[in-house]
Order: sequence, then C-alpha cells, then structure tokens
Amino acid sequence: ARTWALNTAFFIHGVGLASWASRTPSIRDGLHASIEEMGWTLFGFSAGSMLGILTAGKLTMRIGPRRTVQAGLAALLLGIAGIGIAVQLSAVWLCFLGFLMVGTGMGWVDIGANIDGVELERLTGKPVLPACHGFFSLGTLIGAAVGMGLSAHGTSVLWHLGAVAVIALALTWHQIRHLAATVR
Repeated sequence: ARTWALNTAFFIHGVGLASWASRTPSIRDGLHASIEEMGWTLFGFSAGSMLGILTAGKLTMRIGPRRTVQAGLAALLLGIAGIGIAVQLSAVWLCFLGFLMVGTGMGWVDIGANIDGVELERLTGKPVLPACHGFFSLGTLIGAAVGMGLSAHGTSVLWHLGAVAVIALALTWHQIRHLAATVR
C-alpha cells in the first residue's frame, strides 16, 4: 500500500505539471495577459518551487515525509483549481498565487516522496524510486495528452484544471486516509 501511495503521489505530481503547462497559451489568452504579465504569473511557479524545496526538509523533519506529501498534494490541487478560477476571472494576481501554490506543493511532494521512497527502499531492500519516477513520467504524458486534446476541443481552462483537481483528489483520498492511519 505504501508503494502504491508513493506511485500515486508521483503520478499526480506529473499530471499536475503537464496539465497546466499544456494549457499555457489558453491561460495567457484567458487572462488577457501581456507577455510581461504572463512572465510574472509563471514566476509564481518558480518562486513556489523554490519555496517548497527550501522548506521541505524542515517540514519533513517536523511532520514526516508522508504528511509532507499530503500537504504538498493539497497545495498542488488547490493551486491547480485556483489557476482555473483565476483564468475564468481574468485575474493575473490570483493566477500568480495559484502558480505559487502549485510550485510550493510540487516542491513538498518531490522532496517528501523521495525521502519516503528512500526509507521504503531501506526497509524492503528493493528498489522503489525507479518505478516512482516512471509514474511521474507517465503522469506527464497523460496530463499533456489530455491537455492537448481538451485545448483542441475548446474546453475551458477552468473545467480542465478543475476536473484534474477533483479526479486527483479522488485518486488520492483512499491513499491519504490509509497513510494518515500509518504515519509515525
């Protein structure tokens, strides 16, 4: 169950990244953003990623790697939904905040899941992380393919990213409940 939970976290991490990245032109159009405004909006992702990575070690030491992953998934999914809402409202500043949350969540998931994977490898004596990183790659492929298809069919960014957030939450709900019961 723990391996499946890690694979799921890496998969959602990949889907989340590719989902918004595949819709960047639609995000810019929906925000009616200039190139400069879009640059600042995407800077939110970079700043969030650095924030997440720089705080993940202390967060992991404080609450453990699995809870760090849970917090990261929550931030990632809220941020993705926030980007969709921001585009619908044409609110550049809100989109910046959504990207900031996505980046922070991805940093926490990345560090927390890798630390948990190393611990699981130590406990089981089996390689776990190669498959986890494969699930991340699979998530990016699926996220990009779905994003391209929905973009081609004119699906709004709000519906696309909102659906990603809801489906990802449904995929992780059982895993989160299971892990919460086993967290040290």
